[in-house]
Amino acid sequence: MPDACCVNLYAPGNWIPAHVDNPKFDRPFATVSLASEQAIEFRRSEAANPPFRLLLPVGSALRVGGAAADAWAHGVPPVTARRVSLTFRKLRDEIG
Repeated sequence: MPDACCVNLYAPGNWIPAHVDNPKFDRPFATVSLASEQAIEFRRSEAANPPFRLLLPVGSALRVGGAAADAWAHGVPPVTARRVSLTFRKLRDEIG
């Protein structure tokens, strides 16, 4: 069960560079896309092959786990219209 929600507000032209989420958060995580249809991109490395692009319709939810969360970086290219995203994560339980 998530214990955190990150709210991102994007104006046209805003973007988030490709990254892998901090390992202090459990996998999977989920994001809900609101306000406009926009893309998310997944890539293995910045220099390699073109990214895999997935369109996220308004109201869609995307669950990211396994290799998609840890071996592939994800990012949001510059958006074309206002976008709101809600990303739900759980902080990993610390041992010891």
